[in-house]
Order: sequence, then structure tokens, then C-alpha cells
Amino acid sequence: MAPVKLAEANLTPLLALLLARKGVPVLVHGVMQDAGRVTTAEIFQALEHPLAASVQQAEQQMAQQLPAFMSINVLSPKMTRLLAMRQVLGVRSSTHTLVKVLQPFTDAALRLTSYTHPEYLLMLQHYFSEMAPRERGDAFLMRGTEGETVANTARAQQIDWFHEGVSTTLVHTHQSVLGDLPDTPQEIDAASTARWIKAVMAGEIPVPPNIADQVEHCASVAKLIRSR
Repeated sequence: MAPVKLAEANLTPLLALLLARKGVPVLVHGVMQDAGRVTTAEIFQALEHPLAASVQQAEQQMAQQLPAFMSINVLSPKMTRLLAMRQVLGVRSSTHTLVKVLQPFTDAALRLTSYTHPEYLLMLQHYFSEMAPRERGDAFLMRGTEGETVANTARAQQIDWFHEGVSTTLVHTHQSVLGDLPDTPQEIDAASTARWIKAVMAGEIPVPPNIADQVEHCASVAKLIRSR
């Protein structure tokens, strides 16, 4: 029997890089470290991609068709203090959900939002359908891959697009692995993941099909938002 893979590499930086290469301005935000997980920030650092230390630097990176990563402590210091309460409480708080729906741009934008537990799916569906300010843009909602808003390389998970309060399913869930598995990182540490991402960006390894589809959906809706 083949060994069971308990975790998948965090491929959010690959998604961001592919979108930026298509000319989509991309801002990624998150924590610098998270116990038990390899963070997007750690992988960008392994890629030697500078993290944005200010709004001006983030804007410069996006203008150069590079993804900008801002840590939450730079983007929203007050939220950082609330997130840190997890170490005291031992559980996630509502702040983690607020971070997921954060839209820091002054103009409309597309938010990629994920959930892990089913009750959060219902809450986020209600928020984007009934409560989210429509002038803030659209949202994609999906079950997270290892907690990240990037498509699973083996099984496509449902992606719902919320536009003007209306939900449209762009990708349907596949309960089983379809076809041959794409080449993915064998190790999930930041350095190994960064090397694999570099190989994909150089054309040495094909982009996993589910991520390629996600890129196209994101780019299409982002273009629609910018044309309004």
C-alpha cells in the first residue's frame, strides 16, 4: 500500500504568481507563522519574494505584475492582537472570520474566501448574499485546501461566485480523484514547496489542472470587475 499523504503543500503562492503573470493585481494577506502549518509568508520568503512592508510597496509590486503579500500585523495591527488571543483561549475567535472577508482596497475587488467547518459555510453564504456591501466587489467561496483558498490538486472542490448578492457555482465538487494525479511537491516544507513552484513557473512542471481552472475563473471575474 502506498503511504498516505496527511497534508498537502500550501500552493497559494503559486496561485498568486500565476494570476499576477496574467496581469491581475494580487494582494495576499496572512500571518507570518502558524503552529502546525507552513504559511504563505514562509513560502514567499523561501521564493525570495519580498514581503510588502507598506501600502506603497504593495502597490509598487502589483504595478510590476508581482503579487504583494502583506502580513496581518502590517495590514491591520489591531486584528493581529485579536488573532493572538488564540494562544490564550486555545480556540479560534470571530476575528479569524473577519480576516477571511477582509477587503482592504478602496475600489471593488474579488475576494477569495475559504471555510473549513460546515457551519462557517452557511454563515459566509449568508454574509455574501445578504450583508456584504455590493460596492466592495465580488467573492469566491470554497472549502479550504489545508485552510488555504487554493484549489485542491487532486479533487476539485465547489467554488461559488457571489456577485450582487447572487451565488453562481463555477466549479462542482468531485468526491473522488479523477484521472492521473498531477505532479505535486513531495515535501510540504517552505523550501521544498518554493523549489517546486519555481519549476512550475519556469514551465518545467505543468500547472495542476484544478489550479489552472481556478486561475482562469479568477482572471475572468477580476477583468469583469475592473471594466465596470
